[in-house]
Amino acid sequence: MSADMHSTPTPKWMFWTGWFLSVLSALTLIMSAAIKFAQPPDLESTFRHLGWHVSVAVGLGVVELLCAIVYLIPRSSVLGAILITGYLGGALASHIRVADPFVREGTGPLIMGTLVWLGLVFRHAHLRALLPFGKEPARLSLLLSIPLTFAAIVLTLFLAILLQPADFHLERSATMVAPPAAVFAQINDFHKWQKWSPWRELDPNAKETIEGAPSGTGAVFKWSGNDSIGEGSLTILESKHSEFIKIRFDFVRPRPDTATIEFRLKPQDDRTIVTWIMTGERDLLGKAICSVLSMEKMVGGSYEKGLANIKAIVEAPPPSR
Repeated sequence: MSADMHSTPTPKWMFWTGWFLSVLSALTLIMSAAIKFAQPPDLESTFRHLGWHVSVAVGLGVVELLCAIVYLIPRSSVLGAILITGYLGGALASHIRVADPFVREGTGPLIMGTLVWLGLVFRHAHLRALLPFGKEPARLSLLLSIPLTFAAIVLTLFLAILLQPADFHLERSATMVAPPAAVFAQINDFHKWQKWSPWRELDPNAKETIEGAPSGTGAVFKWSGNDSIGEGSLTILESKHSEFIKIRFDFVRPRPDTATIEFRLKPQDDRTIVTWIMTGERDLLGKAICSVLSMEKMVGGSYEKGLANIKAIVEAPPPSR
């Protein structure tokens, strides 16, 4: 077997493709290590969720960096792949331990582990000899071309999604010929949202409840409807009369998510500039969804419609007596 393994040269396209996959896999680890070394503000909350103290981040970054280096050295590449596989398994187990959804948190480690080993298989004939592909170079090239194409597509998509920023910010503004108090009254009371909410018409039969305070801080609006509006709740966290309203947005269906919504009112002569803002963080699945469906188009249009509805209400002439 040894003679056969060494007598079959590795095609150039396979060799360089293997290095391409290997380098990209190593760069992903190096970027992850760099984040742990930099320790951005949201890193502590991520580690707390996993039950770890953020002080272990630097140590994990060192492990990731060493794994990448060992993997990139040709003579120790197989050892590096084994170490990376073990590390990815530990990362996956950490998320499973705290009941994180497998589809959301397990996809990344599984794809990366696959690409790490594909890179070695393409580069090393002795590893390919362990696989049931046969010894004919033509047959081997044909059989490997299918997973190669698939792996390249998956890797490109995965890296494009992974490199997207986690934070998102959506903002829309409108100017209304009305005092800030009139606009504030429409937003600060969930009972009045029924008249201007851009999503109400998507499911007129949705189940809606208002709990807590009648309006302002502590008021809670819950809904459950069809697939167009899903299920979730809005909770007013802060309310400063005629100036500012801060709301926590908790989505339950179609997928759990949390965001922060703000309404800012700025007087300008006899008008009010109303700014509707949503901010939050996207996980890997959220990044993937936003790669296909633009949040600017999905939600931005609804915000514009909602502001237009408020504008029509506050600018409407008073009813004649």
